[in-house]
Amino acid sequence: MTTQTPAVSATSTAGARPTRLLAIVLGFLGLSVLVHAVALSYVFSVDTDLVRSDYYEAGQAHDEELAKRTAARAFGLELTPVGHALDVQVRADAGLAGQTIRVRLQRPDDASADHVRSAKLATDGRAHVDLAGIRSGAWRIRAELDAPTAAATELRVHVGDNGLEVRR
Repeated sequence: MTTQTPAVSATSTAGARPTRLLAIVLGFLGLSVLVHAVALSYVFSVDTDLVRSDYYEAGQAHDEELAKRTAARAFGLELTPVGHALDVQVRADAGLAGQTIRVRLQRPDDASADHVRSAKLATDGRAHVDLAGIRSGAWRIRAELDAPTAAATELRVHVGDNGLEVRR
């Protein structure tokens, strides 16, 4: 009895290598296309602040803010934290006695906590705004005088047990 060994042809082994190599290359290209498709879909779905819908309006708003801050310096508008209150002062000769100053309290991490308080300027240019009852934490305080003066200044504070502490 003779045992026959199967003959291995050179063509069957050589044909398997290019097929396997082709499968690996096509798999890599397919994976690359998939990764790029996911990346591009993410890029086009993310909203960025790099582009404004209307640069002219944004520029106008910026110019108004600069004008308000310049007017605030001209009137000597200053905010001074005193305990759980805020003293607002303008120069007495600015002629703003009796005008209402609006103080906006803005919480950076919780917009629902934002609120507005107001006070009238006395003849000496001072007003006292009670801030009792606001939560502890970081706040942005913005004081505004309405038209015709249109002045504004702001202050960043931290409210704690000892009152308001200015943060720079």
